[in-house]
Amino acid sequence: MNKLAEELNERLSGSIASDLLSEFGKRFFFPRGIAAQSAEATSTAKRYNATIGMAFEDGAPMMLPSLAAQFQSLTSREAVSYAPNGGDAELRARWSGQIRQKNPSLGDTPIGTPTVVAGLTNGLAQLADLFVETGDHVIIPNQFWGNYRLIFEERKLAEIRTFPFYTDVGTFDVAGFASALEVSRDRGKAIVILNFPNNPTGYSPSEDEATGIVEAIAAEAARGTKLLVVTDDAYFGLFYEPETHKQSLFAQLASIHPNVLAAKVDGPTKEDFVWGFRIGFVTFAGAAMTDDQLQALERKLLGAIRSSISNSSRPAQSLLLKTMAADQYESEKKRYFDVLSARYAIVREIVDGKPTDLLAPLPFNSGYFMSFRVVSNQAELLRTRLLTERHIGTIAIQDSYLRVAYSGIDDIDIRPLYDEVYSMAASL
Repeated sequence: MNKLAEELNERLSGSIASDLLSEFGKRFFFPRGIAAQSAEATSTAKRYNATIGMAFEDGAPMMLPSLAAQFQSLTSREAVSYAPNGGDAELRARWSGQIRQKNPSLGDTPIGTPTVVAGLTNGLAQLADLFVETGDHVIIPNQFWGNYRLIFEERKLAEIRTFPFYTDVGTFDVAGFASALEVSRDRGKAIVILNFPNNPTGYSPSEDEATGIVEAIAAEAARGTKLLVVTDDAYFGLFYEPETHKQSLFAQLASIHPNVLAAKVDGPTKEDFVWGFRIGFVTFAGAAMTDDQLQALERKLLGAIRSSISNSSRPAQSLLLKTMAADQYESEKKRYFDVLSARYAIVREIVDGKPTDLLAPLPFNSGYFMSFRVVSNQAELLRTRLLTERHIGTIAIQDSYLRVAYSGIDDIDIRPLYDEVYSMAASL
């Protein structure tokens, strides 16, 4: 049991709550990870808050003007009625079309209808409920979003198996990934999570690396291992370098082998700059899945949704649907992409020109973040001193890494922010 859970159980000892807690309740805790550190930074990081995965401009969250214009236009049905359990039918159809538009290599490959869930986190949790048993292997790289532990290890008692994210030369470790798949071969089943652009590194694979990942999955499936491969596409589309693979791996996995079930978890959260809407989508595909079987699987998912959240936000779905239909929708998104791409370019220039004896940047090319390896292994001390002495919010990952969300920092403030980070690292 996690030490934080044990601490909470001790604090509850002797209470009626302690006597009534289920085994699940006894296992659970709130981690001292990104969410907790972001909350701490909210009150203290008065200068720069580079903690949370949001994009800001002039001190306020980015918001598409076409979205802002819709808030006064909702009818009562669009604003306050219950949404269907699986989401608004027109929105689901439009999102399905967007998946094909953004991933042209899908072609005419059959895929299920995207099902609306209460954010990407909820989508992952719904998949865990449907597919993950105690002791199952969940394969992810050693640089991963900490919430995976809560979802898969603590909720479902699965076993997370990691492999090195990077090779010695800073590319995605395809061979390490293939080796991790082999470890689960004796079980005959594995769950794989592919998160690109990656949180916390901000890295996406090149075309060759993406091909290697897909080929490793196909080879393992051909050996008889049954694989649920989840593409966590939370930051999809934010690719800044020409050599980066710019489609979801779901496109190739959708028809790769009969032993592979592909599940795409995505949504408007980052793609459409609507972090608080809390809606996402789950879409299934499989080489051997008939349309009837895909529909049956979606009914399973609907049952899981009905028994947990019932349905997702109606006004959020209505607003998103109206915004996606606006003539200026794509051009407004392109403007914000250009803003984030420019910030990436500034950060790239800064870190490429700095020595790496104290802070060694992990390779990054996409998304909202980049992370440093803190050579002294004092990342938490560095984070704490930046927060308390410089009023700057960052995220420490264990004691080895410091994540900086440059998405939330205006261009003019990026250099001063990084100057402070490097200066503080030198003072430790």
